[in-house]
Amino acid sequence: MKTLRDASVQREIRSRLASVSREDSARWGLMSVHQMICHLRDGYWVGLGETKVAMVATPVPRPVMKWLALRAPLQWRPGFKSAPEVAQDV
Repeated sequence: MKTLRDASVQREIRSRLASVSREDSARWGLMSVHQMICHLRDGYWVGLGETKVAMVATPVPRPVMKWLALRAPLQWRPGFKSAPEVAQDV
């Protein structure tokens, strides 16, 4: 599994972000490029513990849900709601 501690992963992410332009259109959701970058930044802050996200009820135990979200070869369905702390107004 990729990790941000890996320098090659950091370079890959920087390269992908550098290739994004204001004229790009959404391929999956409704966010603008600016909103997407803010969404990614906000999620990063959550991962670092800088921003707290309220816990919500899940249909399966949280450790199972986390594993599925991070490791299962599933695609998130379009329109899947983000936590309010990282959601962008669209």
